Amino acid sequence: MKNGHKSYRSFINDISKLAKKINTDKWNAGKQEMASLLGGISAFWSIWNERENKIPIILHPVQIFTLFRVLGVDTGKFSDKILPWSSHLKNHLAEVETGGGKSLILGMLTTVLVLLGAKVNCACYSAYLSKRDKNSFDKFWKQFGFKVGVTQESDITYSTLKDLANILLNERGNIRELSKSFVEKKKSQKQEGTEGKRLRVLLIDEVDVFFSEDFCGKTYNPACKFKGEEEYNLLKHIWDARGGNPNIHTIKASKAYQKMKAKYSDFEWLLEFNLPKIISALKEFKSHKYSVKTNPDTGESLIAYREHGRETTSRWCGYMTDFAYMEQVDLKVISSQVALTRVGITMTCGHFSYANIPNKYFDAILGVTGTLKDMPKHEKDVVENDYNVKSTTLTPSIYRLQGYDLFKKEADTILESGRMNHWQKLAVLIGKAVDSHRCVLVFFDTNDDICDFTQTSYGKDIETKLQPHTVTEKTPNKDRHIQLAMKQGAVTYFPRVFGRGLDFQCLDKEVEDNGGVLVIQTFFSLSKSEEKQIQGRTARQGKSGSYKLLLCAEVVAGKLGLTLEELKKAAASNTLYSTLNSVREYLSSKQSGKRKEDIKKASELDKVSYETIDILQNGKGVSGSQSATIGRNLKTLNSPRNAFHFVFCLDSSGSMHVDDANGVTPWKQLMKAYNDFMQNLCGMRSGDWVTVILFSSGAQTLFSEDSQVCRSKTFSHIYGGTDFGPAIQHADDAIKAIPENFTPILLFLSDGEGDNEQAIEALHKYDDRGLQVNTIFFGTDNGAEILRAMAGKFGSSGQFHLSINEVQLTQTFQSILPVEITSSVTEYGE
Repeated sequence: MKNGHKSYRSFINDISKLAKKINTDKWNAGKQEMASLLGGISAFWSIWNERENKIPIILHPVQIFTLFRVLGVDTGKFSDKILPWSSHLKNHLAEVETGGGKSLILGMLTTVLVLLGAKVNCACYSAYLSKRDKNSFDKFWKQFGFKVGVTQESDITYSTLKDLANILLNERGNIRELSKSFVEKKKSQKQEGTEGKRLRVLLIDEVDVFFSEDFCGKTYNPACKFKGEEEYNLLKHIWDARGGNPNIHTIKASKAYQKMKAKYSDFEWLLEFNLPKIISALKEFKSHKYSVKTNPDTGESLIAYREHGRETTSRWCGYMTDFAYMEQVDLKVISSQVALTRVGITMTCGHFSYANIPNKYFDAILGVTGTLKDMPKHEKDVVENDYNVKSTTLTPSIYRLQGYDLFKKEADTILESGRMNHWQKLAVLIGKAVDSHRCVLVFFDTNDDICDFTQTSYGKDIETKLQPHTVTEKTPNKDRHIQLAMKQGAVTYFPRVFGRGLDFQCLDKEVEDNGGVLVIQTFFSLSKSEEKQIQGRTARQGKSGSYKLLLCAEVVAGKLGLTLEELKKAAASNTLYSTLNSVREYLSSKQSGKRKEDIKKASELDKVSYETIDILQNGKGVSGSQSATIGRNLKTLNSPRNAFHFVFCLDSSGSMHVDDANGVTPWKQLMKAYNDFMQNLCGMRSGDWVTVILFSSGAQTLFSEDSQVCRSKTFSHIYGGTDFGPAIQHADDAIKAIPENFTPILLFLSDGEGDNEQAIEALHKYDDRGLQVNTIFFGTDNGAEILRAMAGKFGSSGQFHLSINEVQLTQTFQSILPVEITSSVTEYGE
């Protein structure tokens, strides 16, 4: 074959002709051609890579076998009917070991499917990995003339799950612009004719991500903004009046509001629904956290937020974001001209359930994952029954004999008591590995944990001697850092988000000869698949390597709701890992019930949302009856969501005010976690209710008010013994006093045992209002069992939590927020 693009043409033409024949031939004949097609594509891939990248990449037989299985080459029955190959394509998932070439398999699958006439969307959890995988095939696909992008005409789209939702929802027309045009009574542009029906295939990179808390039961909430001088002037009037505490009445009396009322005469509900949100955002804006992102090409600065490992300017945190623009205009960082094009009155265009997207838009669901057999049973049931994936494949290893066990579960699980001992042990493990001429990858739960370790004397000692690198979502040129991490003596820190997908290739012979890459995981994953993925960052492609699971007893006890005594007993009997894994499986199974309920709730608004956009996107205009339907639906989608009543029963007995080793009392830590909770709650929405009850030997209700009013409340403690009875009675009275449309959520926190715990059974009278009971043990001493039993009296509506410090308590409070609240963040876009 000659060098140059033209020399490829005859090869590509032969492949394309074969694909066309398969599309029209009988399937029992097409099976043979399918093997030839895969062979031709694989050969061309290898030749093209050798000539263009100087690297010959030859598919392994296991990878080819996986392609055959996923494409259903082995399943079609002989028939006299002329059937296209696609009639035999079934939903299918295959497990490929980490380092086994999942990205290559997905790229080959995409090539085959598009040649056979399909339209392919490849969805990944990470924007960085999605872009990396697309770029690795981009030039190859151009040889075939494939269209790669995010438009309706694209043959191939690589994206995150959230971006995929936006792409799909806007294919038949921009739902934000169509919704705006309807309200503004503008004639929407006629939609362009859509292409003929094509087989549409969803390729999934790591299927377990669909079950993550970021997507399972959550909704995609596109929102439009009505922008213009009237809208800008109204918000500026409110912003400028912030020192005088403007209220609904004073705002409605303003000229700026009257102009808006005239403009939206048929949709005054839009203004009515937005005013409380605007006022709440104004009151609490001082605590709002955001950043300013400047486009290096245009110099334009916009408000940005960090989400899913990247900084985005499309996320809109209610009117907090509008006031962020106002603040930056005052500071002369952002121009008023830019702000005029960004701020305005927001309208939600829909609440679309992520869980419903695969079945609604795709003819087939195919995918590869490294953790298929590690999925919990309830997740496997969802995949099989809800997504109709009846066919799966477990592939053998490409590089080593089956039975190789990287992780000796009990021997490689290390438990240390106390955070400082935990960090000291980490430093020892790192030092020993480097002394043995290896390299080390350390995975932390959060970026804060990385900072926590590096600020200790042990972390500083490692810094001085070994100069470790830290890679986070903000780190530029990540690929370069990944290469450097594989050098002898290198030590690299990562947050957990990088525990999957990154391709660590160790080519250092000295490292390999001395045991390979050491991976240390410093936290316990609630997802076994995440744990396996982190393990898969070492011993890749048949290389040597080892893995250690290094745990802090107090942290893992809090995460799993175990006592320190239970952990120590398991460690002493050499059953620590099996004990932790059993609790993980139990918690995962329990969580599945909540996720199903979340999906059910999301589906209710999902149905209303699709009814609306189906009318707006039909390209035929809107009739009178349809107009009424859209108006009613938009009002429903923008109406205040289910309201919640958060009832805090907080232990203020004497033990809560004893200084710890750092001179900080549990009470101070509790106040910090409470304030963070209120900031999160009020930053996302308004309209909820909060009651705070303090108790010791007696109890008192400090306040019971609207959540936005409570956000800025401060309160002092009381002293005494610990009696749960009076606090529960106060909680009963508080719930009784609030209208039944508020769902009560009890947060009962104590640091020890108390009397009259049986009194909590009186709250069963509120079960029909959806009462949720959360008992929280805050500390490490005795008393957890009583609180655990209290939560257990309420079955699936009761949840016990154990938190040993401020960080864990903050995480616990955040986890209690219902999905209706955590899904309320809207997505603004053009």
